[in-house]
Formats: sequence, structure tokens, C-alpha cells
Amino acid sequence: MVQLRQQNLYENDHLLPLEKVIIHPNYSAASEGFDLALLKLQALVQLTGTIQTISLPEASQTFTPDMECWVTGWGDIESGVPLPPPYTLRNVQVSMMDALTCDQQYHQNSIIPESERIILDNMICAGEPGKDSCQGDSGGALVCKVQCSWLQAGIMIFLLLLTLPLLGNSVPVIQDKQETRIVGGDDAQEGEWPWQISLRKSVGGLWKHICGGSLIDPSWILTAAHCFPRSGKETSQYMVQLRQQNLYEDDNLVPLEEIIIHPKYTGFKAGSDLALLKLQFPVQLNENVQTITLPEASQTFTPDMECWVSGWGNIGSEEHLPPPFTLQKVRVPVMDAVTCDQEYHENNFIPEEERIILDDMICAGEAGRGPCQGDSGGALVCKVQGCWFQAGIVSWGEICAAPHRPGVFTRVAAFVDWINQLIQ
Repeated sequence: MVQLRQQNLYENDHLLPLEKVIIHPNYSAASEGFDLALLKLQALVQLTGTIQTISLPEASQTFTPDMECWVTGWGDIESGVPLPPPYTLRNVQVSMMDALTCDQQYHQNSIIPESERIILDNMICAGEPGKDSCQGDSGGALVCKVQCSWLQAGIMIFLLLLTLPLLGNSVPVIQDKQETRIVGGDDAQEGEWPWQISLRKSVGGLWKHICGGSLIDPSWILTAAHCFPRSGKETSQYMVQLRQQNLYEDDNLVPLEEIIIHPKYTGFKAGSDLALLKLQFPVQLNENVQTITLPEASQTFTPDMECWVSGWGNIGSEEHLPPPFTLQKVRVPVMDAVTCDQEYHENNFIPEEERIILDDMICAGEAGRGPCQGDSGGALVCKVQGCWFQAGIVSWGEICAAPHRPGVFTRVAAFVDWINQLIQ
């Protein structure tokens, strides 16, 4: 039987029966490797806030000592000392070690010849004196954080951990005073904001930058709906340039397969200002080209968070970014829709009871710092517990980076379910 996530072992058990047990066909003993098994449950389980799946790594994924890695379990707390009541689940952060380095460690004070491998290539090690897994933790997961996602690196066997990647393939701007650009920013560093893209349109035989956008999946770009005219969304008229330090330098444009405008979009001030662009083929991720993580639908972003906007838009009102058109970045404070709505009613003839900033919007920026024309469609990103999430899409504003007029962004969390339905 199987018990799902439980804080205290044996407390309020709700055991699940198995339909099948599958042992790896090459398994003969823990020391010989291939020490893993799959258990099929008789019924699907309901995922909740406390019960979730762990992602498996790609076959090529490596795990290094600088990564944050943990082991959990209800095993012994030291050799021969069982976990005492109430048997609370334990966790310990451990340092990683590759198989060759670990093999050298295991040969110290060992009678086994150095020419005979103890730690095989389908194993990985983790732990240090005083911090490790123990009896009763066998079969549990070694997990590591890789670019803000938890991946299972290994399975606890006896004194070793079986490495998963070696066991097979992965198993799983418009130029208008109402619409926006970056003011008060600095040159981005090489490699910063690796999800940033430039949306290009064919104009007079040239591929002109019209909007920003973000890579959210190797096959998908997230941008603003207002970047496209209401008529004429021919994919042949648009291309995408992935992360580029200087605009138009060494272009390598990627064609589009599909342009999907949010069905409720009628105009940027009415909300739902977002579009998905499907690339004709998945792009290859590398250290300079990465996806940005989307937030959960319930995620909120607050003024105390570190948030940034990047783009190649104007650097001041009617002031274009000069050559060599280096990607700009600016740190901005975020503001919720209600507070931002109050700001936009300052010195405005629109009645206070009439909303200007809607619930599917979020604001960011302050006097002298914010997006401007040419930045539309780009990402507002915020760091949450050390990880970057896309909080918004540059949508519109009144006078770039003016007092009481922060930049207005499409709030991504309000549309994340719609996005995920299309890209999955």
C-alpha cells in the first residue's frame, strides 16, 4: 500500500492499493545499479496544495555541487537510532558529488582495488559528515532546484543514490501616446533577461522591431495583443528574434506558425491585452536563451519585491534608443490595480467611480522610471524566493514614466489558465 504526503508517519493514514509493481529488468543488487521500481496505483490521486508530482530531469541533465539539493524521509536519524514519535517527516540539505569523485571517496580505506568501480555511472552521491540519508529513507527522492523548478536527481538506495538522467529519455508600441516604452534604465548585461524577444514586422523589405515579448516555452512567445492590427494577422508578416544584446546585430529570425489573440481583447484599455505566438519549430535553449516561468493564478506581486522591465523601446518621450540599440533594463516598484486606479484618477476628468485600471491589469514604475513606446509586449518580471516569474506584459500608459502615471501591464496571473490550456 502507499501513503501520500504525511507530516507525521501513521497519523490519519489513508492508504492506497497498488495495481502493479515493475522492477527494472537489469536490477540484481543495489551495488550493481539499476535499483529502481515503478509502482502503479489502482486509482488516480487528486493533486492538492500538499500533494504534487515531482518533475523528472532530461536525460542530459547534470546536477552539480553548487545546486540546492535536499533529501526527505522518515528513516533513522543516525546509525541505529530510529526517528522518535511523532515520526515527523525530516529534511536535510545535501551537497552533490558526481560518480567519479564519489568513487574515489569510497576507495579511501577500502580493500577494493582502485581499478574496480564501486560507484557506477548510473549512480550519484550526496551528503557530507553529519548530513545524510539513512536506513528507512531508501526509495526516497533526492531533489535539486534547477532554474526555479524542483527536479528529482536520484533515488535513495543504501549508501548511494541512483541517478535518474542516465536511465533513458525524459519522461516525461505601437507608436502612440497611450501605448508604451523604457525610461530611466541602464544597459542590460550579456545573458540577463534571457527570455526577452524582439517581435519584428516586415516594413519596406526590412524586419522592423515593433514590440517586445517573452519566451515562455521553446515553442511559444507571450506578447501584447495590441502589437497586431485588428485586420491582417498574417504570420508571414512577422518574425521573432530571440535574446539579442544589440537590436538588429547578427539577426537570426524565427518564423511564426500561429498568432492567437485573447478572445476577449477589444482594445488595450478594455483589458485582456495579450497574445500567444507559436513558433514554426521549438528553439534550442542555452545559457543566453531561456524561458520565463509563469505565475500561479493565485500569485500576487507586491511593492517590496524586486521587479524589472527590459526592452529596446524609447528612453524618453519621443527620444529613441540610440545605436547600437543595446537592450535596456529598469527596476520598477509594482502597484496593485486599485492603488494604480487611484493614481490615474489624479488630475483626470474621468469620474472616480469609473475604473481606469481593471482587475486584470497590474502597474509598475514611478516618475522617471518605466516602460515606453517600443517596449509593448515585453515582460515585467519579479523575483519570488530567488526565482523569476513573469508578473505582467507591457500594455499601455499615459506619458512615459510621468508622476501618477505608472506603466500599465496585463496581469499574467489572471490569464495563466488560458495560456496553459493552449501551450500544453
